[in-house]
Amino acid sequence: MSIPRTVLDIRDLTIRTRTSATPLVDAVSVRVSAGESVALVGESGSGKSLTSLASLRLLPDTLQVRGTIELDGESVLDMSPQRLREVRGTTAAVIFQEPMSSLNPVLTVQTQLYEALRGTPRAGKRAAALELLDQVGITDPTRRLRQYPHELSGGMSQRIMIAIALAGRPSLLIADEPTTALDVTIQAQVLELLQRLARELDMAVLLVTHDLGIVAENCDRVNVLYAGRIVETGPTDTVFGNPRHPYTRALFASIPDVDAAPRRLPSLPGTVPTLATMPDGCRFHPRCPLAEARCAVSTPPLVAHDGGGEGACWMIGAVA
Repeated sequence: MSIPRTVLDIRDLTIRTRTSATPLVDAVSVRVSAGESVALVGESGSGKSLTSLASLRLLPDTLQVRGTIELDGESVLDMSPQRLREVRGTTAAVIFQEPMSSLNPVLTVQTQLYEALRGTPRAGKRAAALELLDQVGITDPTRRLRQYPHELSGGMSQRIMIAIALAGRPSLLIADEPTTALDVTIQAQVLELLQRLARELDMAVLLVTHDLGIVAENCDRVNVLYAGRIVETGPTDTVFGNPRHPYTRALFASIPDVDAAPRRLPSLPGTVPTLATMPDGCRFHPRCPLAEARCAVSTPPLVAHDGGGEGACWMIGAVA
């Protein structure tokens, strides 16, 4: 069996402000292959969106980015501004969190889709736009082309955003919390659509989310981030079936079980550290029930464990 082509390869990504020595994202490595869906999971402030936006150099100049980011084998950090413009929307595209704030409210759906189809001959743009709307499950696409964003529902707007992202036939689709503010039914439809398109178009998908249920149903591999570092990674079935890092276990323990008797959900003491309060050693150790002396002074590396994944914890062998 042939090895899937690597579309996005992030290695040792470090992001920091120009005024702080403490990294916001610290030595993060993520790989996404063609036809594969990979998740970045973690609480707000864990570095998920920073990592995904860095992959297309969409971060502000106030942040310093170091490491290696390759898109289809080409270094993103070494691309000229012109090459970046060529790549964005073609080789790679992004679906942002809020469709109502991402779509231009004073332009019709047709105008915004045509802009995304800039490489398509003028005579063929309408047919291409209608085909895209049909592909993402938009009903009555001819009428939708004439409408403005305020005339669409949240789910419909998100589908329009997906259609715009797909206009350039990207090899990589970055979905940053694509189901935020959508009801459960529409959320399931959008995620099922992304999963189907990844298979049909052999497209790599990087999904940014804090919802573990979404990851379980839609992703092949998962990376769990805490305070800017990956603490556990592996195939979704492996991580969900037997989480090995104390933080990952705490995340799963906090999920309510609708079939079980009502109970108080367990919670971790303390809060996620800020840039000003980032601890030395393992960033999770102040809240970790297994922490020992070395956790406060030494950063544990991400190493393979016998469960089939990788974890960054000095006690990884003891958690089984």
